[in-house]
Amino acid sequence: GDEDYHAEVQISKCLYMMGVTLQIAMIDGVLAKLEKSQLEKNNLTEDEFIEVVVNKMKKHLRVAAIQNRGCMMLASLASNNHDIENKEKITFQQGTKAIVNAMNEHINNQDVQKYGCMALMNLSIFDIEQVHRLLTKENLGAVEVILRILSQYIDMVDILQYALGALMNLVVTHDEGNNREENKKKIADLEGTQELFNVIRKYPDVKKIQYYGCGTLCNLILYHGNQTNPPTYVKDNRLKVKHGGGISFIISAVEKFPDNGDFVVMCNEALA
Repeated sequence: GDEDYHAEVQISKCLYMMGVTLQIAMIDGVLAKLEKSQLEKNNLTEDEFIEVVVNKMKKHLRVAAIQNRGCMMLASLASNNHDIENKEKITFQQGTKAIVNAMNEHINNQDVQKYGCMALMNLSIFDIEQVHRLLTKENLGAVEVILRILSQYIDMVDILQYALGALMNLVVTHDEGNNREENKKKIADLEGTQELFNVIRKYPDVKKIQYYGCGTLCNLILYHGNQTNPPTYVKDNRLKVKHGGGISFIISAVEKFPDNGDFVVMCNEALA
């Protein structure tokens, strides 16, 4: 399977999930300065902790240390080590918006970008309709900031792999009319395929980049609606992938991951 490619992060020892006491005093940095009423409670539920993190990120948008720690914690809470409900909780409490705002505000901060991309990747890894509906909102800007990262951090592999992982999850094709079709249109409108090509071409031997990058290309090609007359953005992306050398990238990726059945099937479907 592709479990090795799921983003995970170990954070402060203070963070214990599933109702175990949260030792407030052990949290590093400004984020530890919680409201007095919360400190007096001695422990927090996951819901309460998510609310604290998101609210601190909203209140202190310009403080990079808080945004970094917030993205890191939300990435961990949204990882596959925890209940899928955490992804919905973070999204419903406007955590996705807080993450994207942090990435836009601190575009030159490598840690914010790394953990922001990791958080978006973990939040979008499953086909959760409510999560993807909010991630695809026109004014959220998740796709836009990720494409910018692919260009600005072209020499930072550890950031690129999570950026590509998030982008792949944001365009995964499941059925006609899902929320991610709008993200494909954004990539077409923003000439995003070129940014993908640049990264894939630069790192032919980095497996995570090849996996996520070529997985994104496959999903830009795939469309489960009317094949006779697909939308303009689908035609646009297909032409760009074809003429930009994307087909050879996908073929090469199949050879790199022969034992990943789902990935091979997806690639072969895109190449058909």
